[in-house]
Amino acid sequence: MTVVYLLAIVPVLAVTDWRVWRDGAWPDIAAGVLGPWLAAWLAVAGMISAFALFNALLLSYSRIPLVLAQDGLLPAPLGRTDARGTPRAAVMASAVAYSGFVLLTFGGLLAADVLLYTAALALEFAALIRLRRREPGLRGSFRVPVGVPVLVVLAALPVLLLLVGVALEVRSREIGLPGVLVAAALSGVGIAGYGVLRRASAAGPAEKPS
Repeated sequence: MTVVYLLAIVPVLAVTDWRVWRDGAWPDIAAGVLGPWLAAWLAVAGMISAFALFNALLLSYSRIPLVLAQDGLLPAPLGRTDARGTPRAAVMASAVAYSGFVLLTFGGLLAADVLLYTAALALEFAALIRLRRREPGLRGSFRVPVGVPVLVVLAALPVLLLLVGVALEVRSREIGLPGVLVAAALSGVGIAGYGVLRRASAAGPAEKPS
């Protein structure tokens, strides 16, 4: 995948100035190289690719509200599936939520996506470190063949990238502070919502008569 990306990007860097690139610049570059017909084909291919990628991510990420609902952290209807095992309610709820993000700028979406993904990756490393410390002898189908100190170093790398990304995006003229604030707001809503739902889920069984 990296080789394919480099094969496309290196020739373009040789004939254009990357500093003048903007959103949607690829069709313009294609038009300047081989004409409008290539620009049209590239734009259509980009839209099809974006739709396919979004559709795949929508279907896969819909399992997150599905599992949260099954664990009692989201409304129960989101945890239901149809006869084929498809979580229709979770898919529709996710689609509605994602549709709201079209109101944001592309730069804001990009900043939020990068920051939230990096933060989630850091949480995964934190969970791995905690599990390794609490269950050092636990083995599954795969075990990371390093000790806790190395895991801590590996976990520090995405956190460092996160901090550098925040600093660069705050200074960026195209993204700036609003993009960072979007990511921070989404993180805060998620953390607060999880705390409220966790307490409500824990209090639910206690209120039921024995």
